[in-house]
Amino acid sequence: VPGARCQVRWVRWVRLSPEVGPAESGPSYARAAPQAAELAFPGAPGLLASGLPPWYDVLVGFPGATVESIMRRGFVLYDGPSAINGARIVVIMTTQTANQKTGPMPQVWYLVADAPPHAARREGLDVAICGGCPHRKGSCYVVLHRAPLSVYRAWVAGKYGTREEGIRWLHYRRPRLVRVGAYGDPMAAPELLPVLASVVEPNGGKLLGYTHRWRHPSALTYRLWLMASVDTPADGLRARSAGWRTFRVRMEG
Repeated sequence: VPGARCQVRWVRWVRLSPEVGPAESGPSYARAAPQAAELAFPGAPGLLASGLPPWYDVLVGFPGATVESIMRRGFVLYDGPSAINGARIVVIMTTQTANQKTGPMPQVWYLVADAPPHAARREGLDVAICGGCPHRKGSCYVVLHRAPLSVYRAWVAGKYGTREEGIRWLHYRRPRLVRVGAYGDPMAAPELLPVLASVVEPNGGKLLGYTHRWRHPSALTYRLWLMASVDTPADGLRARSAGWRTFRVRMEG
């Protein structure tokens, strides 16, 4: 780290701490006082003083690995035509969530680009991200005016980083699980699945996702990462006979 007052061996991370004191070296990370960090990362102590958590990570030796990029709350993984109907969609990975059921795992959202989520559903545009899912008409558990709308507005405001930054974030954060399809069907942009898996799985993680498009022959390739979302026991049998793992919402009674 140019100018930083610390000795580090085999550096993969540099952790910046608000504590003032001698740096501690180790086989995989080192701790540096903010005064030392200021020389290599201008503004770092100021960021710490602004109320960020006491520890945050800065990648060293990788182009574009800035404090700002590592601290982003999301990244645009895809912006282009839907694999379902060709309409423009965006795929965004957020790094923080208040979802108590899933816990603190990255969430991947599939959104219609040209309309907020609630408007897209009302106008039928959500077919681009949901396909023929029977829950589009009102039984979907996702509350569109909450998290999906918040993610959409942040994207419109330009608050999210690039796909390259997102891949780098995954590589070094090493999440155990990445939830693909917090909203929307992953088959709307299926080419992302092997890309994400190639980063997450070597680090001991895995993808967690479901698709209602399991009947389509093109979906068979993605059985490795997705479960078939089925609505009846009969559908479950059909999906399992095709080699899918299945998920079904329990019926009342």
